[in-house]
Amino acid sequence: MIIPIVIFSVIGLAFIVLGTMINKQTASGNRETSKLFVALMRWFGLAVIIIGVSYAVLDSKAVNGEWPTDNVRNFAKIALLTPVLMMMLVGVRFIRLNVRGIGRTSAMLWVALWLVIGAYGYVEIHQSGNGWTKESKKSITDKVIDFDRLCYLEQIMEMYDTPEEYNKNVEKDREKIRKHMEENCAMCEVEAEEVQGLPDDF
Repeated sequence: MIIPIVIFSVIGLAFIVLGTMINKQTASGNRETSKLFVALMRWFGLAVIIIGVSYAVLDSKAVNGEWPTDNVRNFAKIALLTPVLMMMLVGVRFIRLNVRGIGRTSAMLWVALWLVIGAYGYVEIHQSGNGWTKESKKSITDKVIDFDRLCYLEQIMEMYDTPEEYNKNVEKDREKIRKHMEENCAMCEVEAEEVQGLPDDF
C-alpha cells in the first residue's frame, strides 16, 4: 500500500510545486490569468493525491483482489466529488475576476452546473449500493444445498426486491420459498456417488 501512496503523492506534489514555480516566475502579462492557471495546477495536484491515496487505501482492503461493494461506492464518491469541487473552485475564481456583467453570470452558472452534477452523481452512486449486491447474493448462495444455486438466487431476486425484504420475510415464507424452488429449480443430489477407483494415470 505504501508504494502507490508515495507514487500518487509525488505526482500530485509535482504539480503543486510546478504551479508555485510558475507563479513566482510570472512577472508580466495577464496576472489574473496566470494566477488562475497556477491555481488549476495546484488543485489538479491535490486531486491526484486525494484520489490516488484513496484508491491505494481501499485497494489494500480488497479480499482476493475484489473490492467490497461499500468500498467501490466510497471510491466512486471520492472520484466524483473531488473534480466537482475543483471545477466549482474554478467558477468561484472566475466570479472574483468578473465583478459584474455576463462574465460573472456565466461563472455563477458554471458553479451551479457542477453543483447539480455533483449532487446528482452522489445520489446515483449512493443508490447503486441498494438492492442485491455481490455480498448479499453470496450470503444466499452459500446457504443453498438442495437446489441449483444460480437458479435459487434468480428466483429469490424475483420474489424479493431487496435483501432487507428477503431477510424480513424468509422465516414466514420458508415453505412458500421451498415449494417455489421445487417448481422452478432443479434438485441437486446431496449424497455423493461412490468412487470405484482412481484413474490409471493418477
